[in-house]
Amino acid sequence: MGFAAGSSRRAVSGACAVAVGIAVAGAIARADLVSENGTTAITPAMTLATGASCSGSRTAIAAGFDSDGLSTVWLGFLVPTLPWPPFYTPLGADPGSYVAQQSFYWTATNDGQVDHGVAYAAVCAPFAATTVVGTGLFIPTSGAGGDRVLCPAGSFATGGGIEVPVSPATVTVADGPVLDDGSADGVRLVSVADGAAAAPIGWRGAGRFVQSSVFQSTAQVAAVCVPTPLTTQVASVTVPAFMQAATRALCPAGTVAYGGGIDDDDPDSALLTATAPVFDDGTPNGQRLISRPNGADAAPIGWFGSIRNDDALDHTLKVAAICPEPIPEQLELAVVSALLATRRGRRRRS
Repeated sequence: MGFAAGSSRRAVSGACAVAVGIAVAGAIARADLVSENGTTAITPAMTLATGASCSGSRTAIAAGFDSDGLSTVWLGFLVPTLPWPPFYTPLGADPGSYVAQQSFYWTATNDGQVDHGVAYAAVCAPFAATTVVGTGLFIPTSGAGGDRVLCPAGSFATGGGIEVPVSPATVTVADGPVLDDGSADGVRLVSVADGAAAAPIGWRGAGRFVQSSVFQSTAQVAAVCVPTPLTTQVASVTVPAFMQAATRALCPAGTVAYGGGIDDDDPDSALLTATAPVFDDGTPNGQRLISRPNGADAAPIGWFGSIRNDDALDHTLKVAAICPEPIPEQLELAVVSALLATRRGRRRRS
């Protein structure tokens, strides 16, 4: 369905495809997704640890982090929480599947000289989801370590993360979807061309110590997976040496973003400084999370990402927005026919 590269492992056909098309169209029209936003302040040399949560019975299928200090405030980690008991976050949890919860947990550090504002958000859905925890990995004493977790067949990744140790100081350098390229493990976001791309079938996270450590440390990647067919929109930007840069990827007009993430080709010297939803404010590129008010908000329309490049060479940042799979013409006709039949039935009963 949709893109030629998108559904080799997650194909849906026949009557099921029609049902999926109707469900996706209905979800877009009803705007079932919402964002719940929060803000706080972070002082110099401070490390924050808090959560981004959904209210009521909604499930947190993705989460984001943004700040007004993209050159100095960096993300330690951003991960989905797990049921309690036995675990609250993925680090140390047994590999396997868990019922997705109402929150993500994050840490961030300000290594600048002035206070900064921080914004965080959970993308909230009125349906259940599954959090898949991987087998774990090691962060080496120097350089970065990464791993990927795949969603069960027939499901798609909306969010996820890598949990790294808080002490000694560590940073997330990649936090984004793995895309379906027909292989067993999918393809990293950094290897995908800009524009409309394939289905997100898992999550990849990578982390490193801010400074070389004497001992390696464990880390854990988790993915949040839903049955709704999804695709990605990808954008990239060159991050100059010793500079910070950002970009955003937007979902097609009239649709909403289920989540998003970032990847880069600079794992040994990057600092992830934002991965966050973008909102409709009437402008072509939407509005960043840091500019939104606290509380309940509309569903996002795209995703924003930023890294700081501490290397002497230029590097590339990739940002993905996770969007509903486009409905082919035959499914659009089926949706229209179903809606007309429903309306005719209502007229006859009235």
